Amino acid sequence: MRIQYIIKNISLKGVAESSVKEFDSSEIFIGRGSASDILLRESTIAFLHARISQKDEKLFIEKAESHKAAIAVNGRIVQQCLLENGDKIVIGGTTLTVSYDGGVKQLVEVRKELSKEEEELWLVKALDRFDLTKRFSARSVKLLIVAIIFPLVLFFLAGPLLGYFEGSWSSGPISTSHKFIETECKACHSKVFQKVPDQSCSQCHQMGEHSIALTRDTIGELPFENRCGTCHNEHDEQGEIIISNTVLCVNCHGAIKDIHPNTSLSPINGFDKTHPDFTILKNSKTDKSKVKLNHQYHLSSIEVDDPKAEGGKRLMECQDCHVPDPSSLKEGVFKEITFEEFCSSCHKLSVGSAAAMLNVPHQTTKLVRTFFKFSDRLFI
Repeated sequence: MRIQYIIKNISLKGVAESSVKEFDSSEIFIGRGSASDILLRESTIAFLHARISQKDEKLFIEKAESHKAAIAVNGRIVQQCLLENGDKIVIGGTTLTVSYDGGVKQLVEVRKELSKEEEELWLVKALDRFDLTKRFSARSVKLLIVAIIFPLVLFFLAGPLLGYFEGSWSSGPISTSHKFIETECKACHSKVFQKVPDQSCSQCHQMGEHSIALTRDTIGELPFENRCGTCHNEHDEQGEIIISNTVLCVNCHGAIKDIHPNTSLSPINGFDKTHPDFTILKNSKTDKSKVKLNHQYHLSSIEVDDPKAEGGKRLMECQDCHVPDPSSLKEGVFKEITFEEFCSSCHKLSVGSAAAMLNVPHQTTKLVRTFFKFSDRLFI
């Protein structure tokens, strides 16, 4: 038996496009299961809903499984039926028209693009099928809510208040630093439905000089809520609690005179062009380094390797050189910047030919001159 399954898609403008699937078999199946030849994605349709075969040179349809879902032909529910030219088969919400034109047996499905109003009407009808009041009595629905739904809602709402299932209220992943108290919500959240108070933070953390300065009476009105959680945002997708983007700094320093009228600092709107070189101000200490680094040039022009970045490279950032010192017991202490660790990857000290490569010592000017004076091998 040779049969064609034709789908005609008609747009709102009336433009029709057809696709044809042809079968050459003694029988074909219609249903929503993977074994069906004609696949209809509706929950009311059985996996193998109907079987179509040939009888007296015509198509013959019958139920493929013993189930309640019916087959309708020309508006009449049937168990089996010999199909004539022009007959309309309705299975679920799909209509298939039988055609014997040109001696070819065809099942034609017409799919019309729905307007916005038609889509809304279809959605209303679809939701109407799940209206419990039409399937059960009002008393049964109320008993269902009281017996099942209400206890579940109460359980998940009241559970965290009693110390159970606290994770169900979590708004996102916790930072690496706080993983050890991940299941102890009350360690930070002293009251439900309220922001974490600074007192919860100070139980474990000491306030740094910057945070202490923000609490001084001499500072004017801040453009944000003055609390630890404003800058150190927990349950964030980034996975870390220290915010390192420039927005955090620019919120204050972009209009620093408005916040602190007596400050000697200049307004700063970013680290690329307007930010001056950093200097050590604490305890009147000065930077003893002999190298005067051009931060603006390095942060705006120099690229470093980064497998996570697009193209494998990105512009230099502050943290490429300013790395926390893991050996220090004090928070906020950075490793000493040495040429060998932070500069040598770009600023090579190797000189000479490939056959006689030498490394210039990164020492005093006198020692470097002595090196060149006695290194005859450089000119081999």
